[in-house]
Amino acid sequence: HGPLREDGPTVPTTVYGWSKLAAEGWATMYQRLYDVPTVTLRLFTAYGPGQRMGGGASGVLPIFAERTLSGQPLTVHQRHLRDFVWIEDTAAAFVRAAEQLGNARVQGRIYNIGSGVGTALDELAHLVQRHSGVADPPPIALLAAGELERREEVYATLDRTRDELGWSPTM
Repeated sequence: HGPLREDGPTVPTTVYGWSKLAAEGWATMYQRLYDVPTVTLRLFTAYGPGQRMGGGASGVLPIFAERTLSGQPLTVHQRHLRDFVWIEDTAAAFVRAAEQLGNARVQGRIYNIGSGVGTALDELAHLVQRHSGVADPPPIALLAAGELERREEVYATLDRTRDELGWSPTM
């Protein structure tokens, strides 16, 4: 695996992933057929204040925090990498894309919105526990690489986003 590029292969492995790819296709179609300028932002895992528990990677921080605070053990895929991007940076990317929509250079283009950094989920679990204020945090059970079907690395390259859209994360 490795970092995900905007122009890299798109082979979703979930219904959710296919729905996002279909949405990109619809945007492209509208631009071509109806001359409606579009910019596609591929969001990575946004986090920030007010986040609630959810499913999948999007809720991993609140899940780790809630389980730690309630004394429940964590089971973490060892060395799975995710790209976490601060919610205010994500909002700024939308503003920047809207400001640039009249720019023919960005119309119809796809941009990654992430931190560009792969954060290991096991390291994140330890970090959450260290800063939780819980004197005796619950154990973290690590699923070793041999117990996994594959190592997952989901983090963004940001070269195109920086160069063309003029956006990069601040946190």
